[in-house]
Amino acid sequence: MNNNFSEFIEEQSASENTLPESKPLSKFEVFLKDIYNPMVSEQELIECVKKNPEFATQATESGFNALIHAGFSQPYVGEGKDDVRGSLAAYLIEQGANVNQSSVEMGWTPLIANINNTKVALLLLEKGANPNLSLKEGGLSPLTAASTRGNLKVVQSLFEHGVSVDWSAPSGWSPLLSAASFQDVELLKVLLGEIDQEKMAQAVNFQGSAKMSAVHIAARSGNLEGLELLVQAGAQLEVENALGMSALHFASKGGHTKVVEYLIEKGLDPLQCDREGFCAMEYAQQENVKQLFIAYDVKDKKPHPLPLKKGKNDTERISEQIEKSVLPKKAKTLKTSTLKATTSAKKKDKKSAQELIESQEVVAPKEKKNQVKKPR
Repeated sequence: MNNNFSEFIEEQSASENTLPESKPLSKFEVFLKDIYNPMVSEQELIECVKKNPEFATQATESGFNALIHAGFSQPYVGEGKDDVRGSLAAYLIEQGANVNQSSVEMGWTPLIANINNTKVALLLLEKGANPNLSLKEGGLSPLTAASTRGNLKVVQSLFEHGVSVDWSAPSGWSPLLSAASFQDVELLKVLLGEIDQEKMAQAVNFQGSAKMSAVHIAARSGNLEGLELLVQAGAQLEVENALGMSALHFASKGGHTKVVEYLIEKGLDPLQCDREGFCAMEYAQQENVKQLFIAYDVKDKKPHPLPLKKGKNDTERISEQIEKSVLPKKAKTLKTSTLKATTSAKKKDKKSAQELIESQEVVAPKEKKNQVKKPR
């Protein structure tokens, strides 16, 4: 799911939402184009509807009415603004626009198209918009769309108006996945509070596109409080995505120290490899995260209880821990992983382990020509 929902709407609707160019445009089609023109004011558009009242209820052959176009106009007229073409949308509703109009091919509705505009979305629900009408292709629902925007008011209103939720999200992206990325966890709390206890485990452990789960999203975003809420609700931390990455891989890559500490305390193994054979330790780019892994006692599976001995460089410290550990089979079969390189660096004394970890470009011995892949 595109994090910028306006871009998502623009991309997904472009192919279907195209006005004909091969013949002269009708008055209605000219009006629809003017909705996207930032030089045309809302008052001018409203005056146009007053002169042509049929514009409020009319729709194109592909099933788009002016109310849907009012929502789509945000990236063109006022990206980043909360109330784009809101007055026009309100007037169209007042004049009888179909609040449940659906485009022929993909099923775009006024509610999903205007989900960025809190005032209009709330008005649509008040006037009878169906909260359960999803896109035909991909299955994007109003609830998932509102959650993607972090729009707490609209989400609450959707529940008040009887939205039904399939927490398994056949579309591949659930409301929980969207909410897990926000540091403000109020939205996540509301969603969790609406889940029946018998469905809780299924909902919080759902894996969507690329087998991403809510804990992956929270860890990637550095959302520790959200992660804790998910775990309390029964989310499994050990789950892997399609690339074999755990929440610890994502937290390490993002440099989220507190999340890394939390996940290690919960028992996630820094030496567990993804599908490419890279462990969470190798994804660390920031110094504070690297130090957490250096201090990690890989034998006892817990943070090192004592200060590290002075005088040892990073190569020696990491190498000692590697020698004490039992590496995963996949890590052993790698021609040259960064972890093995740190051990050889101790002998060659050409580069520090710190440089090797940062560069992630370890060349195999001369008789082996391949290079190790970089973590994604």
